[in-house]
Formats: sequence, structure tokens, C-alpha cells
Amino acid sequence: MIEIDPASGQIVRETETGRINALQRINPGGPGENIVFAGHYPHLLGEGDLTVTDLTLFDMQTKRFRRLTKNAHLFSAASSPDRTCFAAVQRNGMWTELVVLDAEGQNPRTLVSKPGLLF
Repeated sequence: MIEIDPASGQIVRETETGRINALQRINPGGPGENIVFAGHYPHLLGEGDLTVTDLTLFDMQTKRFRRLTKNAHLFSAASSPDRTCFAAVQRNGMWTELVVLDAEGQNPRTLVSKPGLLF
């Protein structure tokens, strides 16, 4: 991962992350902060949903990944400015909902839910 100073366009820092499998923009933290993104997790036995997207945290200090949610079908996560919660899109059948979760990816609360709604 490369952090670029928007004013100068110069590279501030490069961090080896290994392989991040994210199909959307990754939500950046500030300098030295963790990064949260929707990771893709295939079902090991091919049962049920073949792939689930869950919130995944990349710790910039330890360079380790931690899955925050399990089978939650979450993607497009964005953290609050104070980093205490996340807003994310959650697949609900063939539609989507906008939800808020705490900083650990727990206690989901639906903000917007309407049949036919796609974010």
C-alpha cells in the first residue's frame, strides 16, 4: 500500500500488505491507523453462498489481518471521523441495506432498508 501526500503528490510511506482481495475502494485510516475493507471469503466446502464479503481489518503496525464480521455480507465500509463505528452496505437477499456497526464490526443497526433499494 502506498500513502501519497495529496498536496505534493509525493510518496509518504509504503507498507507491504501481502494480498488484499477487495473489489472496491479501501477505506484509509490516518497515519499509522488500521484499514478496514470488505474481504472476500469463499465457503470452504462450497455450501450455501460460495463467497461472502465481510469487514476485514488490516493492522498497519503488526501487518496482520483480522476478520471483523462473519457471514455478514457487508461491503463498501466507511468509518466515522472519530473511528468509533462503520457505515456499510449489507446484502439482504437480492436487495441492499445501509447499516452501522461499532468499531469491532459488531452490533449492526439498520439505517435504511427498502425493497428494491440498491446502493
